[in-house]
Amino acid sequence: QNTLTESGIRPAAADLGHPMPAFVSESDGPQSVLIVEDDLAIATRIQRALVAAHYDVRAVSTARDAMAAVTERAPGVVLLDLSLPDSADLSLFHRIRVAAPRARVVIMTAMDDLDVVIGATRAGAFDFITKAPDVLQRVMVTVRNATDMLAREDQVAALASSLARSNRFARLIAQAPAMDEVKAAID
Repeated sequence: QNTLTESGIRPAAADLGHPMPAFVSESDGPQSVLIVEDDLAIATRIQRALVAAHYDVRAVSTARDAMAAVTERAPGVVLLDLSLPDSADLSLFHRIRVAAPRARVVIMTAMDDLDVVIGATRAGAFDFITKAPDVLQRVMVTVRNATDMLAREDQVAALASSLARSNRFARLIAQAPAMDEVKAAID
């Protein structure tokens, strides 16, 4: 089904009906990135850089395909162009936030509109990137920051769960050796 190409990248089995190749792996952890960009040149540059940095990357070019991709497998990070053929405002951003609340959504746009930046930030955007000549560098730093944050949240949740399991009987007052044996057997 998925095979390696000369470049070592695995094309996805389902291309979601757009001309851009989608590169994926089976995992959907914090290292997965969805690029929603209708400019093929920009999407390809970003995609290649992220794949080279060992991220699991999917790319789509329309709002419809973005929602299908998010619904199928929620990514850790979404790079979202606000000017798509079928969406040109923050409505797709809001739909993605509902469908994948844990995903870090990074707004990418050619326009430097302060009202859009403020609206997206208030609505929970992780970052806002203007498509300038240094866009690739900004994307790489922002994706790394977002995935690092998600990984830290996973670690905190795992530690909290472990701590909760280990302290289940902390408030139980028992001094008899038999009760200590019961607590140890349950843990």
